[in-house]
Amino acid sequence: MTNPTRVLLVEDDELDRLITGDLLDDSADAAYEVTMVATLDDALNLLTTEDYDVCLVDYYLGPDSGIDLIDSARRNGVRVPFIVLTGSADREVDVAAMEAGAADFVPKTGLDSRVLDRSIRYACQHASLVARIEEQAETDALTGLANRASLSTRTSEALSRLGRTGGCVAILYLDLDGFKRVNDTHGHSVGDELLVEVASRLRRTCRGHDAICRIGGDEFALLAAFGDDGHSAYLMAERIVHEVAGPVTLSSGTHEITCSVGVSVCFDADTEVEALIWQADLAMYEAKSAGRNRVALFCDEMRKAVVDRIELERDLLDSLDKGLLHQVYQPIFRLSDRSIVGFEALARWMHPTRGVVSPEDFVKIAEESGAISQLGRWSIETACEAISAWPDNEGRPSFCGVNISVAELGGGSLCDFIEDVLDRTGVPAQRLTLEITEAAMMSDDDALKDLVTLRELGVGISIDDFGTGYSSLSRIHQLPLSSLKLDRSFVWSLAQPGISDIVNTVQALVNSLGVESIAEGIETEAQLGFLLRAGYSMGQGYLVSPPVSAAEAAAMLERSR
Repeated sequence: MTNPTRVLLVEDDELDRLITGDLLDDSADAAYEVTMVATLDDALNLLTTEDYDVCLVDYYLGPDSGIDLIDSARRNGVRVPFIVLTGSADREVDVAAMEAGAADFVPKTGLDSRVLDRSIRYACQHASLVARIEEQAETDALTGLANRASLSTRTSEALSRLGRTGGCVAILYLDLDGFKRVNDTHGHSVGDELLVEVASRLRRTCRGHDAICRIGGDEFALLAAFGDDGHSAYLMAERIVHEVAGPVTLSSGTHEITCSVGVSVCFDADTEVEALIWQADLAMYEAKSAGRNRVALFCDEMRKAVVDRIELERDLLDSLDKGLLHQVYQPIFRLSDRSIVGFEALARWMHPTRGVVSPEDFVKIAEESGAISQLGRWSIETACEAISAWPDNEGRPSFCGVNISVAELGGGSLCDFIEDVLDRTGVPAQRLTLEITEAAMMSDDDALKDLVTLRELGVGISIDDFGTGYSSLSRIHQLPLSSLKLDRSFVWSLAQPGISDIVNTVQALVNSLGVESIAEGIETEAQLGFLLRAGYSMGQGYLVSPPVSAAEAAAMLERSR
């Protein structure tokens, strides 16, 4: 025998309630288990706490209506099909019921068991079909988990229930650490294997009624409700970090995997769904920046930091458009006689209300916002304008180094821009040097083509802050370098064990490449003496001069003549 169809009958008229109940009892085609209530509140309470196959509701419920019940039920995530019963033959009532989402509309006049059976059967079949379609639309094809669309829907439903149930709703936003490395090294099929395994670990870790979703790529989210102040959500996040971490055996071998989790907890039913998800996402990035393989809980300080960053980004773009940034020049000198041979251009930003903004801060903002190309081109053009006014130093033209981001390379547009600037300012290409970080060495072939083109043009190419990144020696030999700059941290740490050996090794590399060496951060005579003995040819630092204005740089070169 099949289980009886569970029916909730909502009817405020006692006689109509009894008549409809008798019709269901007398059905020859189906068995029904009927629960009867008279008010909207009683019906909503049962619909949100019990499982029903269908709800029969009178259109008129005293001060309320069946439409009100349908609306309230849908807001609370109730997906049971509704059949509206009414004694009115008014077509407007029929249309209102169907627009509210009712599966059917049945007049009470002439109502019999056969009509009810057919309407209930249709409503249940239609609801089953809709549920299957919605499940397919809200399911991630790879992992079988819910997808982002489902997360939004379920979060909305959970927030609607929050005002009645109390406690809190939490979003746990998870991102795998190092997934890109696996994907890039072993291919997308192995990456997919890893995602399926992570999904399996999440299912084992979470409770049966929690909603686990794959947002996309290697990002997952968990929607859960808790009855406490949110501490349980944090504990669950820690448990997920622990369970996900560890070796994973895939077709390509065994891989170590960890994850970072951000937690956002909500106690207010009026919270916007996307705001709650965004908060968890933001906390996840905080966990990554704190070292990965850990949990971070969203707090107001994170929100303030994001708002502050957005404001700073807007101000930076405005300052670039209005020419409010300026540039200073750090002298580069020959170690043997301390004569000035060049400069490094350094962008500076005096914010109208914040004061001096650190270059590390605004350059990072420029990179993240896509304004780095605008900043880099401003710096190159400003430097070339300064160079054009500088005198030669006894026939040896001084040069100026300008930092550029790897994001500016590729496609040839930077090459065209530099060639145009050199032509307009009358600056020989040999007097301009572009300084790139070690990260640029690992960039794609298009970036390398740009560097080769610029070097052939006569522009110098220098690796900046060498020793602080991850270098490929084979890649270094492919680069068209003119110089290599030793990072200041090594100069400042010369007294520490092993550092002097590293400094000597870098100079040996420079010799093998046949390029010039520049040591940054020279502040003492002892440092200069060691570097000179190690074979370094040039340096920069406060021992000789701090950064100066373009006019002061010109005066320094004039005195050096």
